[in-house]
Amino acid sequence: MKFHCPRIKEIYPIYKLHDNLFRVGSQIGITTEISDEDDKMWSLVNILDGRTINDVVDII
Repeated sequence: MKFHCPRIKEIYPIYKLHDNLFRVGSQIGITTEISDEDDKMWSLVNILDGRTINDVVDII
């Protein structure tokens, strides 16, 4: 597997816009808005901080 310890780089802030919408990044052209009705993606992106894949799976 290529990604042993996935993470979202610190230069890309992760923040909530609404209860079911959050954003990764803050610059035009590289910011991504993610709709997340049940907070599963929000939980995932917040633990992608360089932990091993096995640790991420155990937490999720």
